[in-house]
Order: sequence, then C-alpha cells, then structure tokens
Amino acid sequence: MYTIEMIEDLLRKKFYTDFLCVEDNSCLHKGHAGAKDGVVTHISISLKSAQLRHNSMLNVHREVYSTLSDVAHLHAISINIIN
Repeated sequence: MYTIEMIEDLLRKKFYTDFLCVEDNSCLHKGHAGAKDGVVTHISISLKSAQLRHNSMLNVHREVYSTLSDVAHLHAISINIIN
C-alpha cells in the first residue's frame, strides 16, 4: 500500500521538483465511490518543476498519471502546476 510519502518520492524522482505538496483528501470522500477506509484514494498534487514548464496541461496530466500508474488504489488525482 502506498503512502503519501511514497507518492511524493515517486514524483520527486521523476520530475526533479522545485516544489511538491501532496495532500491526502481521502477523508473528504468517505462513503463515496472509490473511497476505502485507511487507504489513500484521493489526492491533490501541487508541483513545480522546470521539466514541466513548457508542457501542455494534458501532457503534464499524462506524465503524472503514468508516474503513479502502480498506485492501484488511487481513485482521483487533482493536479496543480506552479509556474
């Protein structure tokens, strides 16, 4: 089972971040589809990386989702790119 710290580590290694904040929003979705008690299912990511600066939002989302593809229990990801 992946923790927030493990997710942050995956993102840092992939994007060499200048800033990264991953928040677990799973508790806000208790009782909703995809939510599981005690499991990180919903996250918000704020990310700053020179590597992503000139990419479209669609490509950034693809890169992030690809990076987190092994985190099977994720149900929803919100991504905010900081320029």
